[in-house]
Order: sequence, then structure tokens, then C-alpha cells
Amino acid sequence: MSDIDRPSATIYRFPVTSPSKISSPTEEAGAIPLVPADGIGGEVKESGRPFLQAARRNLTEEEAASPAGIRWLAHDVERLEQDCFTLRKEVHDLRHKHDALSEQYHDKRIEVEALRAVSRLSLKNEILANMCLAAGSAGLSTTPSYFSVPGASYLAIVGVVISAVLFIGGVALRMWK
Repeated sequence: MSDIDRPSATIYRFPVTSPSKISSPTEEAGAIPLVPADGIGGEVKESGRPFLQAARRNLTEEEAASPAGIRWLAHDVERLEQDCFTLRKEVHDLRHKHDALSEQYHDKRIEVEALRAVSRLSLKNEILANMCLAAGSAGLSTTPSYFSVPGASYLAIVGVVISAVLFIGGVALRMWK
């Protein structure tokens, strides 16, 4: 059965103004559904081509075997082949578009993950730089006082060197980002 004009389809009527009203016959007054949304009741759609009424019924074997019936069926086959070709071309185009969009999607996902990794690395780098700067600054401010303590000069030298390395490392991490 054809998908055109299914029993559940909503059919619209576009009313034209009555002759008593003075307005253009092409004035749009809106669509009035003839069949309710539930598909029950309503008017039957009238054909705009009454001469095709005979073609809507099932053909008998004699009618189908007649030259006119054969021409009709051949025309219908050609029309259906053309429709099939058109639909195949549209599906082919849609597949190409889908493949292109899918490739773009995956490229963007990779790009987003790379940016997230850089962001995480940047955050870790920022935390490490701040910790090195804080530890180095604290060490450089407190270790020189150990030079005044007898026997702690070796500890003071090691503390100053370690604190200086931490401070310089923190500055370098800030610059590296």
C-alpha cells in the first residue's frame, strides 16, 4: 500500500473567500484540517484529477494486458525508477555529508582532549611552580640565620643552596608554562 494519503494522514482544506466578500481569491485564510488528529471521521479527499479515477482502482488482467495498460504500467515503472535513482543519489550525498561530519566530530574530540590535557598539565605546572617559589622563598629567608649558630654552618650552606634551587626552579616553571 502506498504511503501517500494514508488513512491516518491529516488532510487540510484551504478555504477561498466567498463571492460576497471583496478580496483576492489567493488570500490565505489558514488551513482547516478535514481529518482530526486521531484519524477518525472527516471528509474524504477529492481528487484534483477526476480522469485518473479509473487508474486508482485495481486493474483487471484484461485491462493490464491492453496496450494502454501496458503503457500505463511502463510509465509507472519508469517514474518509480527515476524516483529510486533520485533517492539513491540523495542517500549517497547524505552518507558523504555524514562521513564528513563524523570525521569533523572525531577531529574536534581529539582537539578537545588535547586541550584538556594541556589544561591539566598547566594546572599541575602552576601548583608546582607556586610550591617551589613558596618553599624556596621560605628557605632563603630562614637559612641565613643558621650561619650565626656554631656548628650549623654546613646545614646553612645546604639549606641556602636547596632553597635557591627551589626558588629558581619555581621561576623557571612559571616562565615555561
